[in-house]
Amino acid sequence: MASYFHINSPSNLIVGVIASSYTPTDTKVDRFILATDKALDKYYKWLKTNSEVLPDLGELMIMSPTVHDAVIDGRSAKVTPQRISYRAPQPERVIDRAASIAKFIADNPGCDEHELHHEFNCGLVAGRQYLAQYA
Repeated sequence: MASYFHINSPSNLIVGVIASSYTPTDTKVDRFILATDKALDKYYKWLKTNSEVLPDLGELMIMSPTVHDAVIDGRSAKVTPQRISYRAPQPERVIDRAASIAKFIADNPGCDEHELHHEFNCGLVAGRQYLAQYA
């Protein structure tokens, strides 16, 4: 069985690796490139160090000449991969303070205003109010 890199064509990101006994068909969105053992080793090594993002095809072309040759596919055009990473800014997670305090009071039924002040830095008067509201 041969292994293939599954590439999202619009973004050039490597989505994953597929093992198949036949050559997968390319579509407008998906592209498949034959993956050698050396290229797979470099891909998995890259994933270990950068586990939060998907690798770009250009990154793998720089690391593996076999992938570079598979991408240019015998064409005479000169292809130079670039190390440019575009990543959309990640939105900040908004934590609902009242919901987290209510959950804390439900999980710790014997807590007092001092524990709420220590956990959420809300003050003793506010801690008493939260206990009156959520207990």
